[in-house]
Amino acid sequence: MRFFTKWRGILWPATLALLLFTPAEGWAWGIGVHLQTGSWILENLQRLPPSLGALLAAFPNDYLYGCISADITLGKKYTHYLQHCHSWRMGKRVLAAAETEAQRSCAYGYLSHLAADTIAHGYFVPYKLIRTYNTVLLKHAYWEMRFEAHVDAGIWPLARSIGRQNFAANDAMMRRVLSDTIFSFATNKRLFNSLLLLNRLQQYQKMLRSLSTNSKYP
Repeated sequence: MRFFTKWRGILWPATLALLLFTPAEGWAWGIGVHLQTGSWILENLQRLPPSLGALLAAFPNDYLYGCISADITLGKKYTHYLQHCHSWRMGKRVLAAAETEAQRSCAYGYLSHLAADTIAHGYFVPYKLIRTYNTVLLKHAYWEMRFEAHVDAGIWPLARSIGRQNFAANDAMMRRVLSDTIFSFATNKRLFNSLLLLNRLQQYQKMLRSLSTNSKYP
């Protein structure tokens, strides 16, 4: 804990710089947005086919883990385009690899992540990039982070809860399908866990709100 307290003041500015200077390789929506979207799905299961609704109701945490686990893989652009983890082809392969009901729920979360990202990449981010085309820093990752500032406060304790649970079986399912990039799956997972921790930091959340409040671009 003392180590974390000492270094967290360095961790979040460094990560912010990494995200801002990293081009569209970044994420689409952030962890908070995907968890909020997944939570909304779980609150509206009656809108889904009965069998799918029953599956997600039985394994809600696996579903929520799937909603964020599509971003475990970093360096996505360094793999063959047919193996890109943010594609429907790979999402369907993840679902086909599920061997248990819990893994199927996770796989549907993975597919939900891809569906949500189509809004980010197909509408929100392109629209905002047109508005800030003549700026240096206000690029892809910046606008994704700006949207993250609007996540409900109650989502961050949920992120903490998901981050503390053991989803080894779901990880094994994805490891069988997803290709390594510049990092192995194990290394990607450690980096992802660090990002999950960052999303829970009060300073990080304050920084997101500050970005939104102080920007001249609404």
